[in-house]
Amino acid sequence: MKSMPPQIYTYARLFVGIAFAISGIAKSLDIFSSSLKVQEYFEVFNTTVYGGVYDIIAGGLVTVEILLGLLLILGIFKRLVAKISFAVMVFFLLLTLYVYVNNSMQECGCFGDVFSMSIKETCLKNIILTLACGIMLCESKKNGGRKIGSFSVCLVIAVVLGFYGLFVQPIHNASPYSVGHVLTKEELGIDSNWGYNMSLSSKNDQEDISVLIIMRNFEKREICYIRKIEEELCKRYRINDNGIFLLTATPLKEITECAKNKNIYNIDYNFSKKIIHANVGVVVLKGNIIQSKWQQNFLHLQRI
Repeated sequence: MKSMPPQIYTYARLFVGIAFAISGIAKSLDIFSSSLKVQEYFEVFNTTVYGGVYDIIAGGLVTVEILLGLLLILGIFKRLVAKISFAVMVFFLLLTLYVYVNNSMQECGCFGDVFSMSIKETCLKNIILTLACGIMLCESKKNGGRKIGSFSVCLVIAVVLGFYGLFVQPIHNASPYSVGHVLTKEELGIDSNWGYNMSLSSKNDQEDISVLIIMRNFEKREICYIRKIEEELCKRYRINDNGIFLLTATPLKEITECAKNKNIYNIDYNFSKKIIHANVGVVVLKGNIIQSKWQQNFLHLQRI
C-alpha cells in the first residue's frame, strides 16, 4: 500500500498543534471560567469534588494542551506526541458525544470565553481532530528531533500559561457584569430585606460606596480569608462593616455560627457564576454601578 505524501502528515501535525495551542491559550485568559466549565462536566456525571480541585484540573488541562500544541508545531518527539494527542482526542470525543447524546450541556468551553461552540459543533470538531491525529500515527516510525532543551522550554511555557491565571486577574473576562454595568435588584435575585435600598440606591448616589464580597460556595475554612478582605476594604474605601455585604449561593441554614453578625445574604447560584468566575470575589459599587471587581487575589492589586 502506497503511503500518503509526506506533506499530508506535516499538515495534519500543524493543524492539530495549532488547534491545541489556541484552545489552551484561550482557556488561560480566564482560568476560573475554565474551572467552572470543568465543574459542569463533573456535574454531568453527578460527581463533585473540592472546589480547588477544579482549578487544578483546569490549569493542568491548559498546560497539556499548550505543551502538546507546541511540541506538534515544532515537531519534537513526533511519534510519542502523536500517540498522546490521539489518546487525548479520543477521550475528548467520547466525552462530548456522551454530553451531546444526553443533552447535558449547551456549550463545551473548548476555547474558554473567547468564542463559544455548541456541543454539536464540538463533536464535529473533535471528530476532525481525531482523524488528523490518526493520520499522524500513520507517519513513518521516525521519531523526529529529540530536543530535550526545546522540550524543556515548551514545558516551562506551558506550565506558566496553564497556572499563572490562578494568581492574577483574568486577561479576558466575558462576564456580562463588567465595570460600568448598572446592577439591579432583579439581577441579584436575593431577598428584598437585605438592605438594597440602603446600598444600591435607586437615586444612584455616586458617592455611596458599597462592597459585595461574593463567595459562591460558603466554606468555613475561608472565614479568616474573608476577614482579611473586609479589613483591607475598610481601609481602602474608608467604609465601615455596614457597607460590606457577604453574598453566597449556599443556603443560609447551612452556614454555622461563623457567619453570625455579618451582613450575609443568599444570591442566585447562576448569577454568582456569571458576575465572578472564581469562588471568592469582590464587586465595588458606586450607587448601583459596578466601579471595579476582582477575583481571588485582589488584596495585592493596585487600587482602582
